[in-house]
Amino acid sequence: MIKHIPFTIAILLCSCTFRHTHDNAATAKDTILKMEAISQKQDNSDTLGVLIKKIRFRVKALKDDTIFKDGIMPWIDIENPEKEIDRLLDADEIIIQPGACSLIIDYPLKNNAIFTITPGKNGMSRKDFIWLVNEKYREIYAEEEQTSHIKIIPQKERKQLLNRNQTDGKYGIWGHDLADLALNTLYIYKRANGQIFLTLDMDS
Repeated sequence: MIKHIPFTIAILLCSCTFRHTHDNAATAKDTILKMEAISQKQDNSDTLGVLIKKIRFRVKALKDDTIFKDGIMPWIDIENPEKEIDRLLDADEIIIQPGACSLIIDYPLKNNAIFTITPGKNGMSRKDFIWLVNEKYREIYAEEEQTSHIKIIPQKERKQLLNRNQTDGKYGIWGHDLADLALNTLYIYKRANGQIFLTLDMDS
């Protein structure tokens, strides 16, 4: 999903792995190419800039979790990160430098959510960023429920459809409950004018 707003194009950078079901989503590379093609027709300033950093979120797997051969989970739960955050690798590493930047959340949303965040003078650690993402996703899902005319079908009432039904609130959430989501990778982009944009690669 590409949404054009003044001076900003929000792009879809997401993937679904074997954690649940695999959705047919464009790869990050394909999405960027599509975004660039559209931006050339509109305004060359409407790109996210250059990818300057890619931050992965990895968690040490539990001993009885034999799915991960190397003992590392390549994601962390977003709804309840407290269950895994003590096993987060490089939890205290500063991944975002001080200064305002824009966080773009677009999965699983029809309409993107964009938040301005301002890390303090010491920047933001990997652990702190996870809590920020948890907070923003909770805000998104709560506001969606408040603004939607379509009722969310409770999980126990879903028959053949296991995924969350699409709603028509502010963000148009489709396909996944908050409990389905896990953070895999953070992408940091920088424009020539110094603006910083953050996008997320989410597993579901």
